[in-house]
Amino acid sequence: MDAVEGKECTAEGDGLTGFTAQQVPTSFTIVAAGSGGARLTTGGGSFKVSVRGQAAVKEQIADNGDGTYTVSLTYPQSGRYEVSISHKHAPIRGSPFTVQVHAARRPPAPPPPRLSADRLRLEWDAPSHTGGTPIKTYRVRAMARSLGGGDPTLVSELTGDVLSCEVPERFRGADRASALYHAFTVSAENSKGESDQSEPGPQPRLFDRARIEAERDAMEALHNSLASNGPVPIGALVSAVGEDTAVRSAAAAAPSAPEVAASVMGRLRAAAAMTDEAEAVLAHQGDGMGAVAEEASMALSSADLTAAMEQAEAVARLLHVWDVATEADGGGCITCAEYAASAAADPAIGRALAALPTLRVAIDQLTQSHAGDLAVREAARLKDKATAEAESEAAMSAAVSRWAEEDAALDAEHRARAEEVEARVSAAKAETEARIGEADAQALR
Repeated sequence: MDAVEGKECTAEGDGLTGFTAQQVPTSFTIVAAGSGGARLTTGGGSFKVSVRGQAAVKEQIADNGDGTYTVSLTYPQSGRYEVSISHKHAPIRGSPFTVQVHAARRPPAPPPPRLSADRLRLEWDAPSHTGGTPIKTYRVRAMARSLGGGDPTLVSELTGDVLSCEVPERFRGADRASALYHAFTVSAENSKGESDQSEPGPQPRLFDRARIEAERDAMEALHNSLASNGPVPIGALVSAVGEDTAVRSAAAAAPSAPEVAASVMGRLRAAAAMTDEAEAVLAHQGDGMGAVAEEASMALSSADLTAAMEQAEAVARLLHVWDVATEADGGGCITCAEYAASAAADPAIGRALAALPTLRVAIDQLTQSHAGDLAVREAARLKDKATAEAESEAAMSAAVSRWAEEDAALDAEHRARAEEVEARVSAAKAETEARIGEADAQALR
């Protein structure tokens, strides 16, 4: 075999560098290397492993014949151990290793589930460690909001070697958009118990705040530059924003991300138009109303701009939910109920809606009215289906009757033709027999 360089060899595995539990068989792997760290692919190395710690540890080394060596061992007690690995008295890289052995425990929660490429399966990764004993079971649950309330519902239970399951049939139809937006959790169970549930998944495309923050910074800087003498008139700020290169640069840097400057300016233009109208009305009334009209001319403080930006960001987030939910539905349309469920699943949206109670009430009302609409539409769909089935059955019965009548007519025609042929054959036979008789009589004369 090639010469093994102890200082170039490495080792890794749960029994050495991962989560290790007491009284649970574990292992790690030594990888042999030669000069310069070149990986060796043949066996025959003379490695030695020694363990010192809370109690004596018996280890076994198996030569795999491919340059790797499996070390099997069991730590009898929890606590700190030191594992030394060498080849012909030369320590390998990283030796001695410090191993912290734990009491066996429940596994941590797995990462949130995700959608497969074909969008028909949920997939997830194993927890960061097993808790010291093998994972026996994975459980997939549907979030309560996806099912109209109540506790999370178990939709699939799988063995510990399975890391995917089919998307439940109930979530493949019209409700798919909201169902696949933070709709499922996964838990793992070993002999010590079941883990916490994962964070909800599939995780949608994240909301990108970069453009919003850039626009906010640019607009605040512009406002501050105009506010040296006090609050800034709305019209002045709107005009300045339209000409400001920093705001345009922020938009150009992320053209596909949500933008709020246009939304804020649109709201401010509307406010300015309303105050201009009020000012004109007050000025027209005269008798000291000019001063009131002047006060009605709106100006914008920093706090006003911040509030306008926060509202615009809330709207941008709500539009983002719509984009993501329709993506989950294959780019199609979604219902009000699906949209509301998707929005409610996003904590940031929940906070935004809490600050906008009127919008929250509007979405709730849309959801409630649409729920009734869905029931009516479903009843109408079932009625149409039953009618179509009845009409189809009636049409089939009529067709069968028509086919039977046609068959009977064909049978009668066939019988008539057969009788006609039979009569012709009988007549020809009689005529032939008569001629033969005449010929016999003439021959006898």
